[in-house]
Amino acid sequence: MFKSLGRLTSLVNQARGLRDTLAQIEDQLGRLKVAGDAGAGMVVVEVNGLDQILSCKIDPELMKSGDRELLEDLVVAATNTAIQKAKAAVGDTLAQGVADVDLSSITEIAAKLAR
Repeated sequence: MFKSLGRLTSLVNQARGLRDTLAQIEDQLGRLKVAGDAGAGMVVVEVNGLDQILSCKIDPELMKSGDRELLEDLVVAATNTAIQKAKAAVGDTLAQGVADVDLSSITEIAAKLAR
């Protein structure tokens, strides 16, 4: 019984460590900033790793042109580019963040507790 209690304590401690790691990753993703542009930089959209749009900058000359349809298309294109870049950066961040997490020990302990 005490053996199982020790395993359970170990599992809880590892789960806490995993929770802390995931919180750190979420913080990193919130601070991650990626920009996408369209129309040779006439529209630039910045997003973070949590899929939040941080800014949208539009060249004043584009505004003066009065071409609403072009502006709409460029905003969509810049946003999609930024999101695509963010997804790639998120993948890299997640890979780095969980590289040191040893899930095999958690699985092993859980299997032993189930016996």
